[in-house]
Amino acid sequence: MSRIFLSHSSKDDFSAVAVRDWLGEEGWNDVFLDLDPAQGIHPGQRWERALYEQASRCEAVIFLVSNNWLNSDWCRNEYELARRLNKRVFVVLIENIPHGDLPDYLKQTFQAVSFASGEDPHIQRGAAGHAGGAPRHFFA
Repeated sequence: MSRIFLSHSSKDDFSAVAVRDWLGEEGWNDVFLDLDPAQGIHPGQRWERALYEQASRCEAVIFLVSNNWLNSDWCRNEYELARRLNKRVFVVLIENIPHGDLPDYLKQTFQAVSFASGEDPHIQRGAAGHAGGAPRHFFA
């Protein structure tokens, strides 16, 4: 079982692999990424069942939010499953999407970390302001 599940649009595979690798460099090697050849979904495996099982067993879900993610029904289903299962949820913007353009279900419930700028990530706390963030601080 992986502790962390990465939810992403298949159109954003490159970004998903980059975040998985970055988490690994920070000591988080127990990450489920569906396209990972070793820990992901294998040929012949029922992908929908495998995704559901991994999302159900993980401790936290990182949503790699892009316009592709926002337009994906499957990504929204993964989000709803994580909420129903009371998982730790982290919203990571991998595209420059203004906070006001995020759907209410994302911005009113969870803070979002922006990795889209290419600079140090920051945590958006709605109207309350900003604070620094790094992956070692996400999980305890």
